[in-house]
Amino acid sequence: MKNYRMQCIFPIIIWPFCEPSSTDNCNALVEYFASMKDNRVALPSIVINHQSRKWLRGNHLKILNRVEQLRWEIDWIWSVDTCQTWLQALAKSHQACPRRSHGTAFSNQAEHIQHDADCAHIIIPADFHYAETEGQLALTKIQSQFDMMADPMYKMSIGQIHTQEHSFKQMVDDCGTWPLVELWFPTHYTILRRKQIEKPRSEFLALAGTLLDMLIMERWFPYTQTLIILLKLIDRKLDNAICVYQLGSLQEDPPTNHWNEYVTQVERIERVLKLYWRDSHDLSGERKKEYLSLTIKSHDLTESLIDASRNLFVSIHR
Repeated sequence: MKNYRMQCIFPIIIWPFCEPSSTDNCNALVEYFASMKDNRVALPSIVINHQSRKWLRGNHLKILNRVEQLRWEIDWIWSVDTCQTWLQALAKSHQACPRRSHGTAFSNQAEHIQHDADCAHIIIPADFHYAETEGQLALTKIQSQFDMMADPMYKMSIGQIHTQEHSFKQMVDDCGTWPLVELWFPTHYTILRRKQIEKPRSEFLALAGTLLDMLIMERWFPYTQTLIILLKLIDRKLDNAICVYQLGSLQEDPPTNHWNEYVTQVERIERVLKLYWRDSHDLSGERKKEYLSLTIKSHDLTESLIDASRNLFVSIHR
């Protein structure tokens, strides 16, 4: 790979909302970045929802004391959802980027994204099992993306986790995300599949500063933000600016009620796709009829996906 100039890399660690099964994983993530020797990497910031204070005790507090000793910033926020947490974190990281644009109005043309000495903003969720061998390997793969994001060709990087056929995340995507994306955005669906994007809702996200300049000033969607950014890049003919890499079999704590969480996520995916469709189309004349027709099909599809999943989840997770 060529040597490209990059001003700064901003790691953003999203602290778990619910109490993790072990403190070892958060500690392993902190120590990995604490030992990193890369002059491009800024001190990481830790973003924590205030409601997590109810379980922050013992070894969890010791880890945060270690973070303070490292002089990393801890940003306590009130957030109703992970995507709101991302917006808070990325907005703050965006302000720290020395080359950010001030009031630049970007059009839909790719050439309006500047390439000179860009920054990169890397989201790393702390919910995963970084203390295990696969977790340590995943962290090295995330670090390898620092060089990839220095290449002006790439504006977005997505880390994909290998999941088992009937795992929770795989079920949500196979029996929720993809059928709904294919219905609402068939052209985008084809492009995403052609690029071998299997995890369009991945929490492992890196954005170039110039792309964040553009996104931060647009509507921020409440759920499934990675997917929406992918759709936006395709609309701007920037799908070649997306880099996809594999993180391996990185594990996380499963939800306590699989089916209930599945229903929640699928319903969110449908809502956000409907909202983005309306935002990206002129709803006059025939488009309004098209939207109403898609809405009926989407409602029926969502109901069928939820109904079909009920017995499957019971048989898998009994």
